[in-house]
Amino acid sequence: MYSISEIIEYTREHGLSGLLKAGVTMFIFHRYQQILLCLSLEDPIPEIQHPPNIAIRKATLADVAELHQCAIRNNWSRSKQQLSKWIAEGYPFFVAVAEDRIIGYACVSLEVPSRHPILGKAIHFTDDDAWGADAFIIPAYRGSMIWPAVAIETMKCARALGYRRILSTTSPHNSSSRSAHKKIGYEEITEISSWRILFFGRMNVKSLKDGTPDGQDSQRV
Repeated sequence: MYSISEIIEYTREHGLSGLLKAGVTMFIFHRYQQILLCLSLEDPIPEIQHPPNIAIRKATLADVAELHQCAIRNNWSRSKQQLSKWIAEGYPFFVAVAEDRIIGYACVSLEVPSRHPILGKAIHFTDDDAWGADAFIIPAYRGSMIWPAVAIETMKCARALGYRRILSTTSPHNSSSRSAHKKIGYEEITEISSWRILFFGRMNVKSLKDGTPDGQDSQRV
C-alpha cells in the first residue's frame, strides 16, 4: 500500500481530483493488460553506443529532487519516497545526464512490487530474479539509444549482484518499448490480462511462445 506521505505528495502534485481518479483506478475498478518480458543475465550483455555528449552514471540520493521534478514536468508519477528507497537500498539505478541535467533513468528493483498481488502471482518471481521496475527518458531525447544504454548498466549491475534474470512488463500497445526491449535481449514470454472490481479479480495468462493459455485464475485480491 501507499504511505501517508506518498498520498500527501501525490495530492500536492495532482490535486484532489487526481487523487480521486487514482483511487478509483486502484481500489474500485482496475483493468490491466501487459506483456511480460524476460532477460537472461547468463547470456552475453550487448554493448550499446549512445551519443558522446551523454554521460551515464549510478544515481545518488542527491539526484532525487531533480529526478522527481523531471518526472513531474513530463507527467510521469514517481514519488520522492520511492526514488529514495531504490537508491538508498542499492538497487541498480542509473541516470543519463546531458548538459549537467538528468534526462532519464532506469532502475531494477530486487523484488516484485507489493502493490500488484495478481502480477506477482502471474510471473512466478524467484529469489534470483530482479524486476525491471522503472525507466524514463524525456521526450526530446527519445530514439537516441539512451534508454538501451542506461538499461545495459542496470543489467551489468544486477548480474554483479548475483541475479540470473530480469523480468519486466510493457504495454502490448507500446510498440517502441517492445522493440527497444528486444534490441537489448529481452524475450516476450507471456501476455497478462486482468480486471478487478473491489475485492474480486480475474486473471488470464497466455504464453507467447506457443500461443496457448497458461491458465486462468479468479481470486479475491
